[in-house]
Amino acid sequence: MTNKDIPPKALSVEEQVLASCLYEQESVAKVATELFERIFYTIANQKIFEAIKYLYHKGVRVDIQTLQSRLEDIGQLDLVGGFYLAELTTKAVSVENLDYYFEILREQYKKREMQLLAFTIREKAISTSIDSYELIDSTQNKVQEISSISHKKQLFGIDERLPSILEEVFKAVDNPEYGMGVPSGFDIDKITNGWQSGELVIIGARPAMGKTAFVLSAALNAAKQGKHIALFSLEMSIASLLKRLLAMEGRIDMQRMVKGSLSDIEMKDLVEAAEKLADYNIKIDDTAGLSLHELISKCKSLEMTESIDLIIIDYLQLMTGPNTYFSRELEIASISRGLKALAKDLNVPVIALSQLSRQVEQRGGSKRPIMSDIRESGSIEQDADIIMFLYRPEYYGIRTNDEGLSTNGIAEVIISKFRNGPTGTVNLNFIDKYARFENLANN
Repeated sequence: MTNKDIPPKALSVEEQVLASCLYEQESVAKVATELFERIFYTIANQKIFEAIKYLYHKGVRVDIQTLQSRLEDIGQLDLVGGFYLAELTTKAVSVENLDYYFEILREQYKKREMQLLAFTIREKAISTSIDSYELIDSTQNKVQEISSISHKKQLFGIDERLPSILEEVFKAVDNPEYGMGVPSGFDIDKITNGWQSGELVIIGARPAMGKTAFVLSAALNAAKQGKHIALFSLEMSIASLLKRLLAMEGRIDMQRMVKGSLSDIEMKDLVEAAEKLADYNIKIDDTAGLSLHELISKCKSLEMTESIDLIIIDYLQLMTGPNTYFSRELEIASISRGLKALAKDLNVPVIALSQLSRQVEQRGGSKRPIMSDIRESGSIEQDADIIMFLYRPEYYGIRTNDEGLSTNGIAEVIISKFRNGPTGTVNLNFIDKYARFENLANN
């Protein structure tokens, strides 16, 4: 075995850390709560640590006698060695220096894990049964897991966290825009306070309701505020999306633009819209049949090179999940959970459009969608922080609303679930020829 094959370790540090528990009970608490078994390299040290941890949680004072008794009870004393155990009494480090020693152990552990990961990657890369994006995703997850070893979440007392929470509340009182997430640019921000980091937002609608137009309008509004958007379109090509964005930004008749029958003024508006769009930070991926692993891998790679403020998927049911599921509903549930995990991992809002079932058309009355209309819903209702529906009554020939007002150009955004706030309905203006959503006041 060459030096480069020897796993990184710090045996003397391991011994001193364990020995400190024999002399200072304060050390026992720190070691038992902040370390874990595999951070120790040798089996003997792992077993000693587990015995110390057991005694600590049982409220038994740790000393050479109780430690030896515990190891004997579980049949590990011969494995550890009574002589080695006695040697620990000659080595110890003060509790004041434990944090420094802990960092050494974490550093060596992370290097060992990276060494093992490199071997695993090599073995899996040779295999023909594993998808490359799946391998990339699992590798990135493992690297993130290893890198976070030094930042394990601890239990906090209420008194420790209250000051920072109160400070946030005071800031929100002084500044109503404090805590605003990524702005949608619509009046729904008055309810949601923008798209919030770590949240999964599901937007459902039947075809022709304007799902894509809605998220493109929201993406444009956010980009104008300097936000970085990652848009994954599984249904429309980049060319089609760019034409829509041009029509939205330039307020140009979409049909006239596609037919090439624009006036000189419209051509001028088109060029100006293109110049503006070029400055917006919107990345588009139009991979058809995009898998969950591909999406996660691409988002994490993009996050490494530049920031992401908002992720949009159009739409959920066109994605593919792991091929280990026997039903499409379970597959969609897996994708939904994966998207929620992605939102939390990258700490950004994730918006996923969702197709609704034909039950909407088969119902009488207003045709307003409800949560049970989400196709292959599985755990979507449970995973989502916000569920919204788009509804345009005029599409169904409903010319006036319940108050007798015209529904011409009116789109309802129905917030049916909001984990952190109230539900409700916000009316927007849908301008069909521009494929664009706006607040009613803007028209």
